[in-house]
Parts: sequence; C-alpha cells; structure tokens
Amino acid sequence: MNDIIFSEVVNVNSLGLTLKHNGSNILIRFDECAKNFANENSLKLSKCVATRDITKLTFTFYTNPKIKVVFKNSSLKDFLFGRSAVRQFSNLRNAISQYGYTTFDLS
Repeated sequence: MNDIIFSEVVNVNSLGLTLKHNGSNILIRFDECAKNFANENSLKLSKCVATRDITKLTFTFYTNPKIKVVFKNSSLKDFLFGRSAVRQFSNLRNAISQYGYTTFDLS
C-alpha cells in the first residue's frame, strides 16, 4: 500500500480523482476502485471506492496496489482560511458522493 500525505485535489469528476503529490498528478479511477472493492468483498457490484476513517483522517482507495490518502493540518493559516484537514477530508467525501460513489466508514 502506498501512503500519500494529502497535498491538493486537482480534479474530481465522474471518472475519478486526481491528486497532486510531490509535483506529479495521481489519477484514482472510481470504476476500478469499485470493481476491486466488489472482488475483495465477494460482491457482484459495488459503488464503494474506498474506506475512510475520520479519527485518523484517512481514505484508503481500492486501487491496485491500494493508496492511502492521509490528511494533516499544514498551518494555522490553512485552518483560519477553512482549509483544515477535517474540512478537506469532508470535502473529498462529499465530492465522491456527488458522483454516485461511496466510501465505507471505519471510524
């Protein structure tokens, strides 16, 4: 599993999520994640693309290999301007849901 300390969401659309990490973009395809989740859990179909844990501020996407996105507070400035790790975590969960996919809550 690859751990990614969250830096920036470049784009979220019906195809997936693009994250910026260490100067490069990483594409996480929702259809691939949902298929992998279904296979791993012996389901015919699924719309679940990741597990999430708000107590650890993480999403683990069902890519191959899995990618864990970890949200950390960067600075007081980010917090004051509404870019806290908790807010970014919630925004990502809402964006995934907006496109008809789900995440499984582990918290």
